[in-house]
Amino acid sequence: MEIHKAKLQSPVFTSVTRANNERLIVVNFDPVVFQLIREAKVMERNHIKLLKPAETVLIQEDKYKRYFNELNEVIGEYYKIRSKIRSILTKLMQPHLKEFEYKLKPGF
Repeated sequence: MEIHKAKLQSPVFTSVTRANNERLIVVNFDPVVFQLIREAKVMERNHIKLLKPAETVLIQEDKYKRYFNELNEVIGEYYKIRSKIRSILTKLMQPHLKEFEYKLKPGF
């Protein structure tokens, strides 16, 4: 349970590097949290007492899902807009793009 708790406190965004060395910003949300929610629901249906941390995560299920979906939407829109910027404008927009990416870094 402590591991899951720590993962919920990790930075919201992280970057991953693709095989072509392209760096992408992604939502840093461990799918194990959703697994924990599913398991807690099963335990609750079977009238098994939940540990307090599992109960807390279950209570906040909608909030976690909403945050996850909204953050993915923000990242998706960023890449969608960025793909529409013509290469000649990319150089002019670079300071703004870097500033936005900086704001997505952990601890900003």
